[in-house]
Order: sequence, then C-alpha cells, then structure tokens
Amino acid sequence: MAEVMDALRRLWLRVNEPRVVSVLRFLMYVVLFVGGVSAVTNPPTTMESALGQGAVVGLGMLLSFGCLLGAVSALPGMWFIERLGLVAISSALTIYGGVVFQLHLFSPGNRMLHLTIIIALILSQAIRWVRIKDRPYDSALRTIPDND
Repeated sequence: MAEVMDALRRLWLRVNEPRVVSVLRFLMYVVLFVGGVSAVTNPPTTMESALGQGAVVGLGMLLSFGCLLGAVSALPGMWFIERLGLVAISSALTIYGGVVFQLHLFSPGNRMLHLTIIIALILSQAIRWVRIKDRPYDSALRTIPDND
C-alpha cells in the first residue's frame, strides 16, 4: 500500500502548479470532450436541423480535438499545446453559441440559459488564455509567477 501511495504522490508532484487548478482544468476538458464526442456520434436534433448533420459533426470534432489537446497539456503545463486547444474550443463554442442565439431569436422557446452558459464557458477559455499566453512551452522555464 505504501508503494501505491508513493507512486500517487510522485504523480501528483508532476502536475503543474497550481495543481488543483490544473486538475480542475483537466476535468473540464474531459467533460467537454465527452460532449463533443456525443455530438459526433449522436448529433442533437435541434442543432442538426439548424446547421445540418455534417456541420454539427464538424463542430463536435472541433470541440473534441480542442479538448483532447487541452486535457493532454493541462496537467504537465504544456501551454503551447493548450493554447491550440483553447482556440479550437473557443471556436466551437462560439459557433454553438451563435446557433443557440439564432434559435433563441427565431424559433419558439427560451434558450437564454443555454446561451449564458456557453458565453460563460467562452469567458473561461479567455481567462485561461490570458493566464498562459506568455508562458513558455516548458513549464520549467517559467518566468511568470504562478500567483498571477
């Protein structure tokens, strides 16, 4: 049991500081990845009728790709890769938000809750971008303190 705990501790210490933020970011990428894969394998009917099946699948692939890059890079602090993921995720969310806004305006029903959640996710990506935009590829070369 001590060996397992020691191995887990070594893994934890390899996570980029602040570790809790890196793990929470990783989990967010995993959750969004599941949503992207879901859109690819079983496109939402409302989105499919608004965009077409091919566009919804493309949107799901863009989201999944961005989240895969983000998940792979968040824990070790490979910010160059995470920045690419942020661009893909933000692009997918912006397209999705645009469709939800169009549906809100021109079809029955209230989609404002969906739209505000999408906008909040886009803002979350922007916050992450600001935090990592000037950081080097290698977290060991970091020149900016972690408490920015």
